[in-house]
Amino acid sequence: MIHNDPIDQGVEAKLRDIIRIKTNGENWLTKRDEQEVLTIAVERLGIPLSRAQTIISSEASSGKLKLEKNGETVVSAMVDALAGPKRKLKKSFFDLISQYYAKMNERIETEAQAKVKKIMIQQGVLPKGEGLFGSTRWYRLISVEDTTSAN
Repeated sequence: MIHNDPIDQGVEAKLRDIIRIKTNGENWLTKRDEQEVLTIAVERLGIPLSRAQTIISSEASSGKLKLEKNGETVVSAMVDALAGPKRKLKKSFFDLISQYYAKMNERIETEAQAKVKKIMIQQGVLPKGEGLFGSTRWYRLISVEDTTSAN
């Protein structure tokens, strides 16, 4: 990838090593870890922000690394597909998507549920009621404020 900001190859190699350390061999970089890597790149290594972002993107596009934001794209697509034409998501599908998000992003279940709920709200997807009275209590009990730690 051609870029206008020339940097020392040794410094770029250090940044790539930091990325590998942050992923702990899992090849998955969370948003938090990505922000830490960018901070280290800019403040300690003197790499311009745009160049550091390009290096992270190139690692992701080469298949060596998966970014959390790409995982959110998958979750968003899952919500959209499973909600169907009525734009309502069953609790069983919600649980499945939340478990997937939690596993892929090394999050606790409540953070994952809050993130999936936030995605549902953004997409205009409603919960499908359960039981005899069509209760959506399971959905209302999930606090969206929990997503601040999941970003």
